[in-house]
Amino acid sequence: MTFAASGIYTAPEIFLNGDETTKVDIWSLFVTMIWTLDAGGFRRRRLQFKSVTDVQELVSLEAVCGDLSPICEMAIFDPEKRVTAAQMLVKCYNEQELSIFRSQDLALVRDLGETSASNSALPHPFLRAETLDR
Repeated sequence: MTFAASGIYTAPEIFLNGDETTKVDIWSLFVTMIWTLDAGGFRRRRLQFKSVTDVQELVSLEAVCGDLSPICEMAIFDPEKRVTAAQMLVKCYNEQELSIFRSQDLALVRDLGETSASNSALPHPFLRAETLDR
């Protein structure tokens, strides 16, 4: 029996305590990116998942070592430490280019120590701003 369906996209906190905030969507988006890019052979490897722990281990591995490591903050297990959408926009697309972000989000991104004014660190061309502007 394999662990399948939408459970692979479910954030850890849902399984642990059922708390649902917007941070669950950040986790799910990261897993969607892994699926879409088939990072680490995720689609093939999903057939081997026996539990949610198997999924979370592969997500964590891809966040640290994989092509998506530049956006690894989206896959932080603890939702209190996981980034918000605004923080990721600030990190990836340069804070000066954003017209809507809260100063607390900017401060939290700076605390992460990885405010990248350049989006050239993103691993795939379709994630870069110049591609999205087309």
